[in-house]
Amino acid sequence: AYKATRIVDAAEARHLVELAADLWTPSLAHDDGAARTSETASLRRLDDAVVDAVSERAAALFGLPRSCCETLQLVRYRDASHRYLTHCDLLEDPDQLLVGGQRVGTVLVYLATLPADAGGCTRIESLDVDVRPVFGDAAVWTNVNDDGDPDLASAHAALPLTAEAVADGLEKIAVNCWVRAFPGADQL
Repeated sequence: AYKATRIVDAAEARHLVELAADLWTPSLAHDDGAARTSETASLRRLDDAVVDAVSERAAALFGLPRSCCETLQLVRYRDASHRYLTHCDLLEDPDQLLVGGQRVGTVLVYLATLPADAGGCTRIESLDVDVRPVFGDAAVWTNVNDDGDPDLASAHAALPLTAEAVADGLEKIAVNCWVRAFPGADQL
């Protein structure tokens, strides 16, 4: 895992948030719903130059073309109960794996900066590191090892905001850019 800088600029970030404005829904997770309590906005099927540029940059971090980047998904945490417990971004559905292959990497781009005492960090379990959201930067990690097998060391969590941060009106907004092994993921 590493931190990439300046993945988006201010105009691009504003544009992505504007695209998401009417799309926010409760986030889904493949469990009973208790593990993930954030909000999600999927930018599916948008013909948009900023979406394409961010997707292209994310895929390029793994040496892959834009067509390997799934639909961008914004996530928002604005309540002290919003979190995503420890998980991996790996796919298990055989049909999904056939379409675009495994998610070889994740690029989590932060669209807001949070103060150090606000919570809302991304916890990389295997490294015992909390990544604080800094506008325009991204946490980047692989989800598979060199043989293409799932790498459980990619487990991470979205930590909740503190009650004080919520009272101050702070929120964590980020863009999930999941990069798949094969072209065609951009159509998913």
